[in-house]
Amino acid sequence: MKTGGERAQSGVIGNVLILGFVLTAAATIVVIGGAAFADTKADAQMQSAEQAVSQISAGGGQVGLGGSPRQQFRLDGDDGTVSFRPNAGSVRVYHDYESGETEILNASFGALVYSVGDEEVAYQGGGVWRGDDGGSIMVTPPEYHYRGRTLTFPLVRMTGQPWSDSGTVRGTMADNGTEVVFPDGGLGNPLDNGTVYVEVQSDYHDGWATFFESRAEGNVQHFPDNRTVVADLTVPFEETFDHAVAATTVGGIDESAVDGPTIDGVDRPSPSSEIEARVDDCRSGGCESLDGTVENEVIEDGVHYADESVTIGSDTTFDTSDGDIDVVVNGDLTLKGQGGPHSADQQITGGGTVTVYVNGTLDASGNPLTNTNGDPSDLLVLIHTNQSNTLSFSGTAQFTGAVYAPGSTIEINGGGAVDDNIVGGVVAESFEADGNGKLAYEPMTHELELNNTENQITFLHVSENRIDIERAD
Repeated sequence: MKTGGERAQSGVIGNVLILGFVLTAAATIVVIGGAAFADTKADAQMQSAEQAVSQISAGGGQVGLGGSPRQQFRLDGDDGTVSFRPNAGSVRVYHDYESGETEILNASFGALVYSVGDEEVAYQGGGVWRGDDGGSIMVTPPEYHYRGRTLTFPLVRMTGQPWSDSGTVRGTMADNGTEVVFPDGGLGNPLDNGTVYVEVQSDYHDGWATFFESRAEGNVQHFPDNRTVVADLTVPFEETFDHAVAATTVGGIDESAVDGPTIDGVDRPSPSSEIEARVDDCRSGGCESLDGTVENEVIEDGVHYADESVTIGSDTTFDTSDGDIDVVVNGDLTLKGQGGPHSADQQITGGGTVTVYVNGTLDASGNPLTNTNGDPSDLLVLIHTNQSNTLSFSGTAQFTGAVYAPGSTIEINGGGAVDDNIVGGVVAESFEADGNGKLAYEPMTHELELNNTENQITFLHVSENRIDIERAD
């Protein structure tokens, strides 16, 4: 049995232990609560900074785009820092085309930045961005507008001396001049062929990438290691087949098998969107049905569609007397013939043009003679670039016409009893020949326009709108 003294001692120890637990718990609550309070305060500061910098962006837009000669701004630094970085980030705009490249703009953005620790809110390029060590997001979009094949890019560029300060910072944004960069002088609209690239280098590259991907159209490449984003827009394209072979791969032509002018390393847009649009139109109705096997038939004017692979054999006539013929194949196209010298297996009559859209590949290894009694301007074949493939012309195959297949290898194998396997011209990723295979060039009147190419640009308007940033004393 415990004595009264022992009970008293036990009670004191118990009180001490309870008191210690209470004090420890209270201290833990203070620590955790303090950290949460600090996080809440920091987040509130950054949200407030977003609003303040967004207001500065609106004022900067007024100055840069001619609405006001001068605007004042104020940022309350509190626990953070306000800085102006005139060389922060850059943008380059250039037009890449077959014969070279034209640089349209190459300039720094500049940035007005509010920062707390590793978190930043910045005004750059007309937009507002928030970032930390884990990446960046767009708060408000930059001045970059793509509408109806017209890109308008009024670059808001901030100039002045660098500075950094804390506490409440006041300053001014003043108009420092505007320069129209494009069109200007020898550079003008409408654009002709090639691709326009917009390349942005920025600490807020994640945000820029998201903007280009979701709001600005165009194909986008993101290089995080270099803090760089590249968006491109395709200039409307017209192919006139001025070469026997035009290859997109540098060194991708077997010159020994070509009789005529060649060019390699060219930039050619994919015909895939055009082909897919034709397939979609025919699926909606209005096209003549085409069987999977065509032989001993006469095909007349209009659009003919097969929702499968097609083999076109001997004694097939395309009669264009009443108008041109379009053939749309949602699959592979195979041309077959009798073999050896003979009259054309697939002939074109009537003085019109046959255009074939192939959502697959082309196989002319079955010794066909295609349009051999005609002119290469009579026949044009477009091949989808959904996968790397080889278009084969082998044996005694002879094809008179043009092939547009910038994503495919065209291979001639053999030659046999014919002088030239292809008479006309081709656009391909590469051109190869084995044995006695030959391609002979003949001028053509084809004017291929790829109207359904995605992200097209016809008109470009670029200006440099300078804003001078000064800190008030």
